[in-house]
Amino acid sequence: MNPREVIRVALRALARNKLRTVLTMLGIIIGVGAVICTVAIGQGASQQVQQQIQSLGTNVIMVFAGASTPVAFAWEAAPQRRSLQTMRRPFCNTFPG
Repeated sequence: MNPREVIRVALRALARNKLRTVLTMLGIIIGVGAVICTVAIGQGASQQVQQQIQSLGTNVIMVFAGASTPVAFAWEAAPQRRSLQTMRRPFCNTFPG
């Protein structure tokens, strides 16, 4: 079969099975739309997390897992700027490393 004949047979099959054709097209459209939405939601969440991390600023000390003192202290966020010796539980942030 040459390519022209293959296309003619395929178009004839599509014309004869209209419901199947419409349902197949609908399934493809819904599937592609679902993938696009999933990727967009993932990218939006990623950008939001990056913005939150950037908003922490440069006055934050972060301590990652495995450190000898597992505390991240934001000095500017400390209430009334108490000294570290008088604070029992400073502001903590831990991130999986």
